[in-house]
Amino acid sequence: MFIGAVRIVTAEDYRRLVATGAVVMDLRWPIDYLDGHLDGALSCPGGRHLWRPRLAALLAGRPAVLIGRGAVDVGDIAAEMEQQGLDVIGMLTGTPAAWKARGLPVRSWRRIWRSDWELLNPRPPVLDVREPEEDHGDWPEGISLPLSSWTGSVPEPVQAAQQAMVVGPRPRVAWAATRLFEGGITKVFCLPAATEIDAREVR
Repeated sequence: MFIGAVRIVTAEDYRRLVATGAVVMDLRWPIDYLDGHLDGALSCPGGRHLWRPRLAALLAGRPAVLIGRGAVDVGDIAAEMEQQGLDVIGMLTGTPAAWKARGLPVRSWRRIWRSDWELLNPRPPVLDVREPEEDHGDWPEGISLPLSSWTGSVPEPVQAAQQAMVVGPRPRVAWAATRLFEGGITKVFCLPAATEIDAREVR
């Protein structure tokens, strides 16, 4: 099945394509990605404006499967990628709930209150992505990792624990949590207020 010039891939197609080396690009906003994304999918919000510098080398010689908010969005980006000589196999439609129902591996972050976090055993390392001069409120503990100094690699304590609690302003929490997912961290926690991301802030 096709929508425009982009082929719709089934769950069975998706498993086969990923197993043979296809790159999965999730073009949705970070909040959508964090609320539910396919395991191994790369977060590429902003589509055509962000995929070039970040993924051109990775995609060289490898086909891509796109996930987006709609066929028009995905179709435009697929066309631009193909003009650059990149191979777009198709797009996966649906929602995280539908993907999970079809047996595809879906990850999401967990929204948690501080009182609940304090009951976790073991507690995840806290990553504080605020700048040193910013108000740290009631989160004085944790690993200080301002995004201005973070290369995107997963800090050693988080790598060892395989989980993390991210604290900071909303857009930075989304960015950091996305990088942790891409680094293989399966459990990412955040405060409820940190998830209320306005798409205009992270575009």
